[in-house]
Amino acid sequence: MQRTQRGSSHWLLGGMLLLGITGALSACRADNPPATVVEPVAYLSPLEKDVVQEMNLARTQPKAYAAFIEKLRPNYVRGQGQAGGGHTTSVTAGGRSTIVTAEGPKGLDEAVAFLRTTAPLPALVVSRGMSRAAKEHALEQAQTGTMSHQGRNGSQPWERADRHGRWRDTFSENIVSGHASARDMTMALIIDDGLPERGHRKNIFNGQARMLGVGCGPDKAKPLCVTTFAGSYDEGVQ
Repeated sequence: MQRTQRGSSHWLLGGMLLLGITGALSACRADNPPATVVEPVAYLSPLEKDVVQEMNLARTQPKAYAAFIEKLRPNYVRGQGQAGGGHTTSVTAGGRSTIVTAEGPKGLDEAVAFLRTTAPLPALVVSRGMSRAAKEHALEQAQTGTMSHQGRNGSQPWERADRHGRWRDTFSENIVSGHASARDMTMALIIDDGLPERGHRKNIFNGQARMLGVGCGPDKAKPLCVTTFAGSYDEGVQ
């Protein structure tokens, strides 16, 4: 027996100098046996490895990660008409960086409070198949210039993961673009500015998730990265 639940999707665009675009989908599949755990290997790019490190640092040491985010507070300001999920970064003549967001410090403070009261979670284990699916989607979007959870052929995230194996228990996807470093990406997803449901943060801190897929596009200045989360994953099983 299989049960699939599909959640909401957010399409976000903001900023002139820097775009932060994120999206989340969720699905659940029940009554399945456990999967084989696959350790990360050399197929990940340096940025993709950094993303894995940041996601796991946030999950395993949320209080420590709160301190990283809190350092941004003096730079956060609220901007009228700023779209949720995106932000504009500008540098003043004195060298101070200003980050204009939909919520300003309020959203950042809420994220810090969440991290300080969240119990540590196990580190996510990287899946080769999930990462292949994430990479393929990231490269396709780089080619088409689109930002969507739906593939060019109409595919959904969980369907793409099933091309290279079989996910079980739970599945979700985040997409982020416009941040040069893995830490900036991860902090943006955790803050989830302007999105009351904080769906991207929920995906990262989903206690049912045990497996991680990560794939980033070729643009080094403003890379697009896709991350997927599953309860378990059978590699190469169709």
